[in-house]
Amino acid sequence: MKKNLLITLWLLAPIAAVGLLAWWIAVSLNIGPAMRAEPVGPGAGDTGGANALGEFFAGSSLDPGADLPAALPMGAMLVVRDRTGRASPDAPMYLACADNGWAPDDGAWRLERGADGRWVLDLPAGDVPFEFMLTLGSWATAEVRTDVPEGGRARGVPRALLHGLGPGQRPTLEVEVTQWGPGTPPEPDEGG
Repeated sequence: MKKNLLITLWLLAPIAAVGLLAWWIAVSLNIGPAMRAEPVGPGAGDTGGANALGEFFAGSSLDPGADLPAALPMGAMLVVRDRTGRASPDAPMYLACADNGWAPDDGAWRLERGADGRWVLDLPAGDVPFEFMLTLGSWATAEVRTDVPEGGRARGVPRALLHGLGPGQRPTLEVEVTQWGPGTPPEPDEGG
């Protein structure tokens, strides 16, 4: 009888160990990680669009073919680094877009030079153009895009920038200009 009890306990021990391990894992998952830092910045606690495969399998609504919203209710911040050094107080940088009729020198869309040398434009709620070009005040000094095929001049707001923002968070679009030269505004169907 004692022998049968020992054999039974011996056979049940692995099952009990697996059950105890499963219970411990379940409790650990409910407790969460030991670090409880607050998420910081757009996309914090989320991939912000960087993990497209993971978001695809998670059922994300970030669809590259989806239409962009008509306006951003929170506005946005445009930050531009002029690698050429040609933008200056005498030749400031402007944003040309469909909202201003692709005007290369519209004062309402003039960027301000910051203390760090980058040019900044605060785009208020609803005034965020989704396609734009940068100029130094005329189409003779428009941004020349070296990062896109010929003919693709207007910049677009990346959809990933708009993904994962929390309530009240404003996206910041940072771009670099590497060359200025003659340019023309996009055709109406090309840029809005």
